Order: sequence, then structure tokens, then C-alpha cells
Amino acid sequence: MSTGSGPPPRPPQISPDGKWVWNGRQWLPVARRESVFPAWSVATEQAAPAPTVAKIEPEPEPIRVIGPEGEEIGPEEPEQQFNPYDAYVEPAPAKIAWERPQTGFNKYLYVAAGVVVLIMAAIVLNSIGPIQLPWMATATVPAKPSPTPPLKARSESAQADQLLTGYLAPPFTSLAQSESLTNEVCSGILTFSCRDAMRETDTLARNVLSVIDHQTAVACIAASVVKLRADVVAMDTALKLALQAYGDNKVSELTQGLAGYNAAIQAIVADWTTATAIQKSVCNPVQTGP
Repeated sequence: MSTGSGPPPRPPQISPDGKWVWNGRQWLPVARRESVFPAWSVATEQAAPAPTVAKIEPEPEPIRVIGPEGEEIGPEEPEQQFNPYDAYVEPAPAKIAWERPQTGFNKYLYVAAGVVVLIMAAIVLNSIGPIQLPWMATATVPAKPSPTPPLKARSESAQADQLLTGYLAPPFTSLAQSESLTNEVCSGILTFSCRDAMRETDTLARNVLSVIDHQTAVACIAASVVKLRADVVAMDTALKLALQAYGDNKVSELTQGLAGYNAAIQAIVADWTTATAIQKSVCNPVQTGP
């Protein structure tokens, strides 16, 4: 008979939840492990983690179950404990309070605001000076050249009358109207209204010079037309001097320019009267040619 030692004892059987231990006959709660197995400390080091410091409440005695042959059956496997984290469903992210659903109405507000800004910009620009926006374009009719004044007869007097009344009278009339406005707003002070009026008058004076240079005067009034042209040149020179006063900020230049301007006006009136009288009294009214 062999006296050798048997197989090493097996460690105690622990339930999956670590709360029950099998003593070979029945399941006992872990709280009563001291009476079940003396070397419990050794077994727990191999089978389960060290117990926490917290006090463990005793579990109720398991219910004994007797099998059909009278054998004792261990307690039923404890039900799996409910873990509240398993049933946790992450809620849908809440909408931020200031977020509002996008609607098609917003884009119409942007369009309306853009139209209002364009209209306000047009009003401001129009107050500065006349403007014409692309959608304000209108059909423009090209300016037609002035028709040639009719020649009453093939005579020297008729040709002189055609030059004075037909060609020179319209631009001289426009110049006279601008002269009146310039005299009203220019009082020897550097004002914007005076500057603008002198610019307009100077433009009309250069227009008169262009008309004179494109016509040929008959011999009887040729000298008078030359004097008229010299008077308009003097007016143009005086206006340029008066306008230069604004750049130099000198009232003395304005005064000198306006003095020369008024002298040129008087000369134009006198020479125009002389040319008209010569056309009626000196120019030959007899028809020439067949």
C-alpha cells in the first residue's frame, strides 16, 4: 500500500459573480467563508481580487433544492444583475437656442435690402451730379447739324445777313444769356456759383470762336467780324484769368479777370451793332450772277 501523498487539493469553486463558494456539499455565501475553508486567503489570491474595505452586507441563505433521488442540488445560478448603463441610450443633441430653421423668406429680405442700398446710393450720387445708371439708359437721338440758313438772294448784302443772323446770332445769343447769369452771381468773391457760371460762359465763348473760324465773311463786313472775334478772344482770356484765381486763392486775380470780361462784353455789343449797320447800309444789295 503506497504511503505517498495524494493529489494537491483543488482551490474552492467560486460562483461567477464572486458571491458564492462551493464547500463540496452546498453553496455558501462568501460572507461565511471562514467556516467553509480555512485557507480562504490563499484561494482568494488565486481566484478573485482582494476585497474592498467597504462592509459587505450578508446575503440571504440560498434555497436548498432536493433532486428526484434525494440528492442535494446547489442553488440555482443567480440571475444576472441589471446594469443601468447597458440600457443607457445617448439622447439626440439638443438644438442650440439661437438656431432657427432656415426659410426661403430670408433670401428675399437680402434681395430687398440690396435694392434699397442701390437706390440710396443712386440718390446720393445724383445729389453730387447727374448720373445715369445702366437700367436708366434711354434711347439717344444723335444731334442733327443745324441746317444752312437760306440765302435770300445772290447779293453781298444777303450773304452778310446770312452770316450774321443765320450763323453767328444763335451762338452769340446763348453767350449773352450766360453772360447775364455770370454777372448776377459773380460779385468779387471766390464762390462756387461764380466759378461754375464762368466755366459755362467760357465754353460758349469758345463755341462762338469755332463758328466764326468755319465761316467766310464777305468783304463789306469782314473787318467787323474780325473785331468780333478779337472781342470773344479777350473774353476767353479774361475768364481764364478769373478762373485761375480759384487755384491761386487770390481775389485780386478774380477782380482783374472780371474787369476784362465786362470790357469784352461791351466791345462785343458795340461791334455787333456796327456789323449789323454795315450789312444794311454798306453791303451791296444788287443781285450778282445769272
